[in-house]
Amino acid sequence: MPLGVQLDYPWTIQQIPIGEQVDHLAYSSSSGMYVIGTSHRTEFKLPEDDELHPEWRNESMSHLLTSVQYAHNITVTSFFPEVQRSSLKVVSPKTWTVIDSPAEHVMAVKNMSLEISENTHERKDMIVVGTAFARGEDIASRGCVYVFEVIKVVPDPKRPEMDRKLRLVGKEPVKGAVTALSEIGGQGFLIVAQGQKCIVRGLKEDGSLLPVAFMDVQCHVSVVKELKGTGMCIIADAVKGLWFAGYSQMISDVDAMDVDIKIPRHQMLITSQNGSVGLVTCVSEESYRRLSALQSQLTNTIEHPCGLNPRAFRAVESDGTAGRGMLDGKLLFQWLDMSKQRKVEIASRVGANEWEIKADFEAISGEGLGYL
Repeated sequence: MPLGVQLDYPWTIQQIPIGEQVDHLAYSSSSGMYVIGTSHRTEFKLPEDDELHPEWRNESMSHLLTSVQYAHNITVTSFFPEVQRSSLKVVSPKTWTVIDSPAEHVMAVKNMSLEISENTHERKDMIVVGTAFARGEDIASRGCVYVFEVIKVVPDPKRPEMDRKLRLVGKEPVKGAVTALSEIGGQGFLIVAQGQKCIVRGLKEDGSLLPVAFMDVQCHVSVVKELKGTGMCIIADAVKGLWFAGYSQMISDVDAMDVDIKIPRHQMLITSQNGSVGLVTCVSEESYRRLSALQSQLTNTIEHPCGLNPRAFRAVESDGTAGRGMLDGKLLFQWLDMSKQRKVEIASRVGANEWEIKADFEAISGEGLGYL
């Protein structure tokens, strides 16, 4: 059995040592390769090309230097602070070896189907990378969007698996760190979270990324997720706020993004720091009222593990504004395990029939997490 393989779990796990901290991962479906963003500790030195502080170019950090004299020789050692430095690596799933590693501070890595020709409207899977340049507290951060293609190259005969490489297709320096990326709409565009703005961009044949539409978000954006086939996306900012934004395909409308909470039913897969996985589903107002009443009935009638208080556990913490709690699907589905008579009795208390509740369950479960 290969080293690093664990068979103690429902899924077979194999640990692949990379040698650096892995921060981002994307699968290139066109090449069958994984592109990962890694980071490692490195010495921080004052930038030599800074225009705001040209005096830094002659800065010797003398207050951090120590000199030790041995006879006629003087040894000078510099104690620089350390920062994280990022790099991109292409990993082959056949051999799990790093086959290409260019270098910058990587904030986001995504595989996207982008339009690569304005004339033929041809689309191709690309690896899009968002980066950031942080040069100190008094200098505004900058960023860059890179578009790579995983291509085949002639490998070393001794290492035939080294036959892939990242080819730079497009590059766009921007103001503000690029913190999140996602596809959006059906035209092969992407949405870029840069600084305090979210900008929809299109890849041109000269490698530049043309701005198409934008929206101000006022703070750092951590995640952007597209709702497939709707032209809409969910944006999460640093203060845990969620934005439902829609992009119109009217190119002449620069202000084409707007907040809109009327979205089709979609499911979001979420994870937590303790390793749990959950599914959040949008429901209609009618279904919410019916399932909320059912949840109240189940809370009062079934026994709870360890005598815990489910009402306190699901209470909504707010700053005084009105708000409603999220329904607990795991609790609601316990209704299905009851006897026929018991299910009908509880359904009548809710003011619904058995089939209405089952229809609500079917709507919120969908494919669900049954594959886990």
